Amino acid sequence: MRDSKPARIVSSLTIVGALGFLFLFFHAFPPRPPAPLHEAIGQAMAEQTLRLLGPDGRVLVISRETREFDHSAAELQLRAFNRVLEKAGRKPSVTRLVKIDPDRMMAVPPGDFFELLRKTSEKDVVTSFMGPPVLGREQAAQLGATHAKVVAICTGPTPAMVDLNGLFSAGLLHAAVVDRKDAMMSTGTPPSGRAWFDQLYQVVTDANVAELPGRSEPGR
Repeated sequence: MRDSKPARIVSSLTIVGALGFLFLFFHAFPPRPPAPLHEAIGQAMAEQTLRLLGPDGRVLVISRETREFDHSAAELQLRAFNRVLEKAGRKPSVTRLVKIDPDRMMAVPPGDFFELLRKTSEKDVVTSFMGPPVLGREQAAQLGATHAKVVAICTGPTPAMVDLNGLFSAGLLHAAVVDRKDAMMSTGTPPSGRAWFDQLYQVVTDANVAELPGRSEPGR
């Protein structure tokens, strides 16, 4: 007795379903980024940008290119940033997306940051989701003192590798989001993204620059 066509279809669907279950069981997908936390990072960056922005100033944004390398956190931060600016009646004049290998430390090439800053005025703000401007001595000298203010994410290993105090003193950094020194993950999820942000990060400006984490000395 030959199998009927409906029976073969049911059998095939059963096999496909079983294979799909096995794939999901043995190939766990990477966890999604905590959206409220990354949205709060974007909101904090926008607040500092608006605080420093001149009446006729421009907002120039540096963020990570996500089309080639998936980085949902960067997308969440940038969308939240743009929403806050839009509510304030502003929007970025320039958004520079930088390609970077996900296995490398997140940083803007010095030449790219220099070229962006030298075309700005003191009324403008450069908001970097990829760290502060790490310029060479010659670049810093050519740039001079008349350029945009800079807001940057400086979390992870950045404070240990970059002299953030020196950047504040040189007028190359005006607000930074850094890891909180005594940050501890709570056992439960904070009630809001901003509460989560305040638990893990802090915003450093000229007013509290003394709270910046220090750079590691060679040999230590």
